[in-house]
Formats: sequence, structure tokens, C-alpha cells
Amino acid sequence: VGSGGGGEFAEQEVVDVLQLLRAQLQLDPEVPVSAFVILERCVQACRSAGKGKSAAASPPLLTAGSWKQLLITAVILAAKAWFDEQMWLLGVRHQLRAHFDL
Repeated sequence: VGSGGGGEFAEQEVVDVLQLLRAQLQLDPEVPVSAFVILERCVQACRSAGKGKSAAASPPLLTAGSWKQLLITAVILAAKAWFDEQMWLLGVRHQLRAHFDL
């Protein structure tokens, strides 16, 4: 994870966010795994696109300030793919509003 404001974060924070998302959205245990795969592919794509460019021209995708939003997005995308049904952002926002600023 690159430095990008917000300081560093602990692995336990990621675990806590995933547990909260699983509980609030009633997700199967496979969904967070799929979310990490999606996130890893995004990171790899950004690295590939940034090869040969200066660090300032292609800042890291995951930073201490962006990881939570990107993780939530990846979980929502993974849930949509896993359940193969419509998942409305308004419903997700309603379920998570007490926990995250969406």
C-alpha cells in the first residue's frame, strides 16, 4: 500500500471492515475472497499501465487514504457477480450508512 494521506493502517482494520460488510450485507464468505481478487487485478492493471512512467505520473492505486473505499467497491462488485442478481446502490448505502460515509 502506498502512502497517500491518512497515515498507515493495520491489517486488523481490513479484517474489521470485511466482517462489518459481511454482516451488514449478509454476504457469503466467498464474496470477500472474490473482492480481493478484483482488487488485486486492478492493482496489477494500474502497475502495468504505469510502467515506464514516473512515480508522480502514476501514483499507487491503493493508499492509506483510498483502501477502504476501494475495498467497499470491490465487495459490492463481487457480491453482484456472486449473487447474480440486482443489488441497488441505494440499498447498500442504507445498510452501511451508520458505518461508512458513502
